[in-house]
Amino acid sequence: MPNQNGSVRYMIHSTCYQKRHKKTDFSESWSRNWQERESPLDDLKDWVGKGLGFIAAHMSSDHRSSSAFEYSDLAVVDIDHGLSINEFLSHPLAKNAAWAYTSSRHGLMPEDRFRVVFRLPHRIDNPEIYK
Repeated sequence: MPNQNGSVRYMIHSTCYQKRHKKTDFSESWSRNWQERESPLDDLKDWVGKGLGFIAAHMSSDHRSSSAFEYSDLAVVDIDHGLSINEFLSHPLAKNAAWAYTSSRHGLMPEDRFRVVFRLPHRIDNPEIYK
């Protein structure tokens, strides 16, 4: 169950920045050294606003891997085409979102590219359901 004080748990990486370059620029170091964090959603929003990486789940290790999934208090949806951010913000579902933000590839393609963060009503600890 999410913490009663309103905080959520997730993983952060202090050197994984939003990438505006080629896929070949991916750093292998971004697969390791993820750190556990628990905070109010606004702290996570500030982290993301700085362009820093996060995983919307708590992991059993510092290695980013689906096999390390333990649970999540959040769901993050990538929207890469078919819906503009303004269309999403006027959709009834938007009122349930914690926030939406443009991804690093936004503006590089004709379509909007953004992510929507939702606080789950209860913690999900089944990786199959979370997928």
